[in-house]
Amino acid sequence: MGGTIVTILLWLLSVSAIIVGIYRLCRCLLLVQEVSIASEEFQTKKLVEAFKTALKLHEKEKEEELSIEFRDTFPYTCSRNTELEINFLVWLKKGKIARQAEVWFYVPDGFGLISPSEEKSWRQNNNFIVPNIRTIKINLGNISTGPSTPGSLKIKSPNVAGKYFLMYLLLAEGYFSSRKQIEVIVE
Repeated sequence: MGGTIVTILLWLLSVSAIIVGIYRLCRCLLLVQEVSIASEEFQTKKLVEAFKTALKLHEKEKEEELSIEFRDTFPYTCSRNTELEINFLVWLKKGKIARQAEVWFYVPDGFGLISPSEEKSWRQNNNFIVPNIRTIKINLGNISTGPSTPGSLKIKSPNVAGKYFLMYLLLAEGYFSSRKQIEVIVE
């Protein structure tokens, strides 16, 4: 009888060990399932983010980009109190149409504005990179692919000899270029 009790006891211990093992195995499988679901959600989020980034890049490639070319070479050398005509061509480098294209020139004091006239200029505020500099806007209208659009700025050089820098930038609906500069040497 002592042997059957030991056998029953061993049998009960074996069954309880199997039940504990099955319980732990089920817990591990549930944990793996939770990790798998979280990983799938993370991969889905990454895929959505990658798709959004690709769409933004595609839209950016379709955005308009303007380019300007000056007919004169710079630095431009001139005499004091002479009339200068800065001729340029603007064309659409990228995109289909640039609406309401403009060129803004930042003209330092000492230069006289001839065309467009002084009345069409304004001064920038005090926290601009060159405080209170005169700004003149030249409207070019809509620019589409194909031929370039000409424009010009007529100014009178200052009485004082020296190196002067005129800044400019290109603008259109949804487009804003970086500021660049051209050098004028007055002798």
